[in-house]
Amino acid sequence: MSGHVRVFGIEAPTPAPTLASTLAPTAFPTPYPTDFPTAFPTPSPTPSPSQAPTPAPRLAPTPAPTAFPTPYPTDFPTAFPTPSPTPSPSQATTSSSAIGDPQLQNMFGQRFDLVRPGTVVLVSVPRGTPVDDALLVVQADARRFGAHCSDMYFHEINATGTRANKARPGGFHFDARDARDETPKWLKLGLLELKVGSSHTDKGQPYLNVYVKNLQHTGYRVGGLLGEDDYTEAAAREEGCRKMLSLEVRV
Repeated sequence: MSGHVRVFGIEAPTPAPTLASTLAPTAFPTPYPTDFPTAFPTPSPTPSPSQAPTPAPRLAPTPAPTAFPTPYPTDFPTAFPTPSPTPSPSQATTSSSAIGDPQLQNMFGQRFDLVRPGTVVLVSVPRGTPVDDALLVVQADARRFGAHCSDMYFHEINATGTRANKARPGGFHFDARDARDETPKWLKLGLLELKVGSSHTDKGQPYLNVYVKNLQHTGYRVGGLLGEDDYTEAAAREEGCRKMLSLEVRV
């Protein structure tokens, strides 16, 4: 049995110090100081100073000064003054008129023919104010020369209101029958100016022409066919006249 014991005595002490001493000091100290200090100081200080300060100064300051000042001075001054003030100051003309049979041009430069007879308001300041309370009202009496649906012309023009009464007590009255062959003069009625001239048709029928300046500088909204009022009805032919005009075109 001493030989058997000796065999165990040789085998036992050999694996014990070999396995224990080899695995314990090799596996434990090697991964711990190698992985932990290497991985921790490398990713932690490196991404922090590199990623944080780098995107911050590049992304934040670059879009802010580029996007904000560029669209703001480009889009805002271009779009705002163009659509909003454009229809009023840029479309408004320096003068409006109602001439001939009669052909009108309002303060926005829109042209149309007056095809319905009767008394019409050409100018009313301020717009929508009753005639007795207005600063200025210019009315015209349109009549036909000849048969139904024939051409119309202005026979009489009246200018009334506070500013007209200040220039002449009772305002101004013009009649085509009293017209003289002379150059008409501009009447200054506040900031607005009015001129009424006379002419005659090929058959010698007298009629009046009306000219108005500075409608856009009155300080008020301006009504009437030469102002801001809708002219659709005044420019629409009567039913019978539309049929007659259609027949004439077909012939």
